Amino acid sequence: MSRNAQSLGLAQDTQVLTPPRPVLVADPMLHSPPREWTGRGFFRALALRLFLAAGKGAAPRTVLFCSTERASRHALISARVAQALAEVTNLSLCLLDADLRSPRLHEVLGCSNQQGLGDFLRSGVDVSGLVQPTGTPKLGLVAAGANATNGEALIFSERLGICVGELRSRFDCVLMQGPPVCGDEEAVWMGRLTDGVVLVLEAGVSRREKALRAKWSFEEAGVKVLGAVLNGEQSPIPGVLERLL
Repeated sequence: MSRNAQSLGLAQDTQVLTPPRPVLVADPMLHSPPREWTGRGFFRALALRLFLAAGKGAAPRTVLFCSTERASRHALISARVAQALAEVTNLSLCLLDADLRSPRLHEVLGCSNQQGLGDFLRSGVDVSGLVQPTGTPKLGLVAAGANATNGEALIFSERLGICVGELRSRFDCVLMQGPPVCGDEEAVWMGRLTDGVVLVLEAGVSRREKALRAKWSFEEAGVKVLGAVLNGEQSPIPGVLERLL
């Protein structure tokens, strides 16, 4: 593990996982990166570790991905993990974009953001009508919605829990894209609705103190931190081996 990853170590029981290459996009989040940039082997391993390697307890069915930074590409991380899990399992999966202030999953996956979670929070429309295909078999998306910001005040209502519950009843696994943990309570509230949280840290930006505060915020609320992903770290793996991942 690099010095950067070591300096961000949250605790002995929290794994800091590093993609084999920086996860990059051209023109922030407006286009999916070329296939060779995405470290498919890493995302496949992370997906299997999160959802199929139960360890001491049952494997999680609902996981929240969130960052410690407002300027982050954690939407790309959650999308790639979902795609990798769909590729290697027969599980039915749904991505839920609950980052209402800065929704990105629809851009990463090339989907519509016309309707989504914000519509459900305001009017309680049928969740199944909000799930759209993503181009990856067995993987659906509930976007944030074009008027998502109007639903921010409803994030703390019981309606978000109802939405997550209905998606859990329809899909084997639900991956939530949450807002950053930057002193706001939204991410912690969302974490309570899941089986655990994955923190996305930005190499060269995220600081250990902020990462620890995020971890403690979740743990104080009874939310399990499943691990952390250090995004943007330069790979120590020789290129010839990296291509085999």
